[in-house]
Amino acid sequence: MEVIGVIIAILGLIITYKTYAKSSNSERKKFTEGKNNLLVIFKITQRLSLEVQELIQTYINMGHINEYIFENYTNEMYLDMLKKGFQTSLSDEILHRLNDLDLSEANIETMLRDIEIQKNNLQLIKNMLIMKIQNK
Repeated sequence: MEVIGVIIAILGLIITYKTYAKSSNSERKKFTEGKNNLLVIFKITQRLSLEVQELIQTYINMGHINEYIFENYTNEMYLDMLKKGFQTSLSDEILHRLNDLDLSEANIETMLRDIEIQKNNLQLIKNMLIMKIQNK
C-alpha cells in the first residue's frame, strides 16, 4: 500500500510540475509578445514623428512659418515642440532604455496605450499637413 501511495504522490508532483512549467512558459511568451509589440509600436511612432516634422518643415519652407497650426501654436513653434518631444520620449536612446527595462505586464499595457494615442494623434496631424501641402 505504501508503494502505491508513493507512486501516486510522485505522479502528482510530475503533473503539478508539468502544469506549472506549461503555464509559466505561456506567461513568459505573453510577456515577450507584449514587450515586442510595445517596441514595434514605439518604432512606428518614432518614424511617424519624424515624418510629421519633415512635413511641417516643408510647409514652413512654402512660406507658412507664422501660420497657426493649432490655437496658440505657429508651425514653427509646433515643429520646435515636436523636435524636443522626440528627444525626450521617442529617441533611439529612449528605445534602448525601454528595451532594457524589466517591465510588468501592467506597465507594458499602460505604455502601449499611451504610445498608441501618440501614434494616432501624429497620424491625424500628418494627414492634415498632407492636405495643406497638396492644396497650396
